[in-house]
Amino acid sequence: MVHDLSVDRQYKRWIIELKDKIRTKQIKAAMTVNSQLLDLYWELGKAIFEKQKAANWGDFLIEQMAKDLLGAFPGMKGFSRRNLFYIRKWYIFYGGIEIVQQVVALIGEGSQTDIVQKISQLVKQIPWGHNMLIIMKCPIVEMALFYVQQTIQNNWSRATLLTQIESRLFERQGRAIQNFKAALPDLQADLARETLKNPYNFDFLWKI
Repeated sequence: MVHDLSVDRQYKRWIIELKDKIRTKQIKAAMTVNSQLLDLYWELGKAIFEKQKAANWGDFLIEQMAKDLLGAFPGMKGFSRRNLFYIRKWYIFYGGIEIVQQVVALIGEGSQTDIVQKISQLVKQIPWGHNMLIIMKCPIVEMALFYVQQTIQNNWSRATLLTQIESRLFERQGRAIQNFKAALPDLQADLARETLKNPYNFDFLWKI
């Protein structure tokens, strides 16, 4: 006799467990890709900043970089002129010398290199779109890191993040950064879904 598994309770419990495992692996994979992408962006931002300073090429460097990188990796929006400007701004915003003075009271004593490394580890836990929004809306690093941490802790989508920034949550509830541990978003959280669907991740992964 053929057994209809679609109504079998034991089968239903088993398939639910499998689905949860698949979703968990998807989220972990997406977070790994996101981290690798932002590692690359951080390196690009640093390279652009240092080369512009040393060679005095100004913004012509980014113009030419965009042409050359898009020629080698066609269709990758991460290498557009606009995004390369954001990448440089992102690195300078968190990696400048003055940053240490702003955040040392929040995360403890340490060398500039150690503090910037901790900051980079934190900001790489959220999608690039969230990072761009934060550096566009936050004038100081203390405020930016507050929203980065709140995004991780509360699994905010970018729309929710924007709402919280515009409602001036930092001014109403600002507090010191609590930790720099990586967090795995809840399976159904907005942040998890956006990390999975992040177009920059797809570009980075598939257009090789």
